[in-house]
Amino acid sequence: MRFIVFIHGLTGHREQTWTGKYGTFWPKDLLPKDIPNARILTWGYDADIVHFFNKHSKKELNDHSSQLCADLAAPDRPIIFVVHSLGGVVCENALVLATINAEQHIKQIAACTRGIIFLGTPLQGSGKVKWAEIGVQFAKLVGQDKNKDVLSVLKENSPRLKELADAFGNILRDRAKTENQIDVVFFYEQFGTSIGHIVTKDSATVGSYEAQAIPADHVDMTKFNTETDAGYVRVKGILKRWVDALQKTGKIPPSSGMSVVQNIQKMEGGFVAGVSYGTTNISSNYGRAE
Repeated sequence: MRFIVFIHGLTGHREQTWTGKYGTFWPKDLLPKDIPNARILTWGYDADIVHFFNKHSKKELNDHSSQLCADLAAPDRPIIFVVHSLGGVVCENALVLATINAEQHIKQIAACTRGIIFLGTPLQGSGKVKWAEIGVQFAKLVGQDKNKDVLSVLKENSPRLKELADAFGNILRDRAKTENQIDVVFFYEQFGTSIGHIVTKDSATVGSYEAQAIPADHVDMTKFNTETDAGYVRVKGILKRWVDALQKTGKIPPSSGMSVVQNIQKMEGGFVAGVSYGTTNISSNYGRAE
């Protein structure tokens, strides 16, 4: 059995984020038909921006990342994550925490992770100023760019974003030296919102890792209506390739011609951004795999 775990982004929801305008909740309505040999989960948390960016950000981030690990704790099964926007940070931070956790059932989460699809996640920056600028774009998107408390926390937390970036990059580097490496693929928003691109292509992709565009803006890049939607075809293609490879060989071949170590060495300024999470976690299970 393979697990595919979806994690939404800022102001998102475990179902609405992945539901198209005609009501298609594609992790449940489309994906199980195309990938029947996987168990599909959506995972939720309080992603309100005022909670997301607050003075207790580090504690809340760790609380949510730890909760994700606890919710996923299971026997040895390969895990693939699909993460949108700043929701990506809960995945990376969870893997950082799981790697150093003394409890074997938590440590297993990191060991079982085989692939991550990033959808519009800010991954590269040029230091704390860049991370703060990205945060302000998210604040603008939800009309909180005049909130002085939010902007203050963005500035204060930007150094920590770089620390988290380095920690996750180290995990990829260490795993790349083993037979159990983590493959990653990046998708970026092709169109801008009314205030422009929230996460640019340069920020959403890394090195020569596989990167593809989704013909939508930052908000709609996770919302597919039919199995022929370009975005769905591309994301499903990666997932199916990975799940089939795991079923046949137990591991995922690298997506790019360059090794994972070489890709990591080409990174500039970090790997991921994110600050904090709220207090609600919900998991759902779709698919038919046993």
